[in-house]
Amino acid sequence: MPLVIEASNSENLQVHSRKHHVNESGKTYALVRLAVPLQDLHLFKLEILPYVADIPSIELLNDGSFELLARKRDLPNLRTAVRSLFPNARLEEDYNPLDPTGSDVAFWGLLNARKMVGTWFYRRALRIIQTGNMRAAMYYRQLLDVNGPQRS
Repeated sequence: MPLVIEASNSENLQVHSRKHHVNESGKTYALVRLAVPLQDLHLFKLEILPYVADIPSIELLNDGSFELLARKRDLPNLRTAVRSLFPNARLEEDYNPLDPTGSDVAFWGLLNARKMVGTWFYRRALRIIQTGNMRAAMYYRQLLDVNGPQRS
């Protein structure tokens, strides 16, 4: 006997599937920050990194560093590649997009820097969600859902 799914069950199944996919993207991917010294930027070939690790999104940040959405299991390969190809670059695996940098705090003050970083992240996340890159969009959508109620 074939399986028959009623409309309400089908909608529930789609919602469950979407939630499962979002939760899985949060477990599978992580945001990392890659800082390349200004003097080495002309040598830096960003397009090499997706060959080393699964990176669905690379975003330029206001301070000239890059926010990478990378598959967690590929982080050791990414770390090794960054060290060998770009020895002066710094890969921050404990990166939090809502934490202001020291230079942001020095320029804006702590409270304003936190507001600015939150605004920049929110705009960046919305832009990525609208690009159509499904893996990146799901990850950033989950971050907005988790961090959304905390915004003032």
